Amino acid sequence: MTPGATTGNVSTVTLTSTGGFTGSVALTAAVTSSPGGAQNLPTLSFGGNSPVSISSGAAITVPLTFFTKAPVVCTQAYQAPRGVFWYTGGGTALAWVVLFIVTAKRRRWRTALCLLALLVALTGGWLACGGGTSSPPCTPNAGTTSGPYIITVTGTSGTTTTTATVALSVL
Repeated sequence: MTPGATTGNVSTVTLTSTGGFTGSVALTAAVTSSPGGAQNLPTLSFGGNSPVSISSGAAITVPLTFFTKAPVVCTQAYQAPRGVFWYTGGGTALAWVVLFIVTAKRRRWRTALCLLALLVALTGGWLACGGGTSSPPCTPNAGTTSGPYIITVTGTSGTTTTTATVALSVL
């Protein structure tokens, strides 16, 4: 399968009863062999199909789904947005100038108080601005390493355990 595939990523596990066995069998699967230095190992799932109830001599099939990660390649270099400082910083500077001009002309104290409130609001907006993340919008990922994987499937019922292997090839 190819990394990140959503089709062709299912294998069928067949359970058959031997010696007249009937009962419930819990299934698990794990990657037991992988290429050297493998990253993002496949994850495995039987979905809601475990445990399996075996009640007759007929074979029961259960889907085993493999999930792998597709590689993520970032095509654009991240660049932080620019210019935000000047919008809020310019307003704050203007409020300071107006406050000093109004105070210098000895206008009414209510006008000076309103301008001071405006100055505090603009300064708060200026200090609060830019609180976003500085991380890039794309995180590169190599995906699941290509190569052969061996999956061990284990069926357990009471004290009886049986294992089988499934080969997975990631292209």
